[in-house]
Amino acid sequence: MKFIFVSEGFRMLKRRLRVHKTGFGKYAGNDENICSAIVSDCYNKEENFFMTSTGHFTEFWTRDFGLCIQPLKMLGYKKEIFKTLEYALKIFKQHGQITTTISPDGKAFDFPKFSPDSLAFMLHSLVVSKSNILVSKYKSFLEREISDYAKIVIDKETGLVKRKHFGSMKDHSIRKSSCYDNVMVAWVSKNADLLGLKNPLGGVDYQSLIKKHFWKEDHFIDDLSGKNMLSGDANTYPFWTGIFDSKDMIRKMMKSVKAKGLDKPFPIRYSIEKPKVMWLDIFAAGYEFQNIWPMSGYPFVEVVSKVDNNLAKKYLAKYKALIEEHQTFLEVYNNKGKPFKTYFYMTDEGMLWASMHLFLRKCLSRT
Repeated sequence: MKFIFVSEGFRMLKRRLRVHKTGFGKYAGNDENICSAIVSDCYNKEENFFMTSTGHFTEFWTRDFGLCIQPLKMLGYKKEIFKTLEYALKIFKQHGQITTTISPDGKAFDFPKFSPDSLAFMLHSLVVSKSNILVSKYKSFLEREISDYAKIVIDKETGLVKRKHFGSMKDHSIRKSSCYDNVMVAWVSKNADLLGLKNPLGGVDYQSLIKKHFWKEDHFIDDLSGKNMLSGDANTYPFWTGIFDSKDMIRKMMKSVKAKGLDKPFPIRYSIEKPKVMWLDIFAAGYEFQNIWPMSGYPFVEVVSKVDNNLAKKYLAKYKALIEEHQTFLEVYNNKGKPFKTYFYMTDEGMLWASMHLFLRKCLSRT
């Protein structure tokens, strides 16, 4: 497993050196042309699965695919979606666990460790794609995963996520029972029920539990460390997943996010306060601190569109300008809105997340 981390790091460093010398690979046209070409190029026609990018993440990430499943479906990639899920589930079953990632050579692994959102996004992908054949084929495996998940993740005394370091959305950050992870537990339970799978998490009112411990009048706090930090992911995914749907809560959250500046220069920054991070951060210092992540930016814009279409359109216009400026879809920007880079790391390019831009572009154009 350690060898995979070394090989992954080497691929990223190798690309960083290449991009420093030759620049990002560029696509012609406007934002729609660029994003459409990127999504097409992200499909690995040899192995039949959607890669996360055309840069250094030329591999399957459960989280990233799950974020893009609805946009990909809207774009007409029904066959490719099924092939991707078939590819991933076959490897995961052979490995004995659903993980964050499958390497380019087909090895499943968690980066940097077990993540509570891997199962959540896989079940979500199966729900959205309506891949009943795969659900039936892998039913016993999926039910065993849900059972193991409950044992690994849940603190039996509180019903919340254990106060230990999991991988998750901000995998470099060391958090204690994060709001995001607790939302993922609620989502696993919800999706398991929708798929008709045995659900040891069922019967728990996760909405009330999460609201009680994380909602502070006008925003969700990041975790239960006592810092009461306001972060981008904690205030996006409770609503994007549908665990919470109160428009009043969304409006209050937006006011807090704007007051804190997490939507500037465009959405959404991870946080303003510096979190505790693991040793990996030395290779990409600040990777998950004040930086702006389109991966969560687009779900945030989608949430905003539920109460303020005009503001959502303004946010999307900023991303349109960035895509056309760089002629590709970049992974992460610094807090000044410039492509993120360090001596060891250069922001990835050609992200599958381009599908989310096309999805919101179409959705917002209707209103």
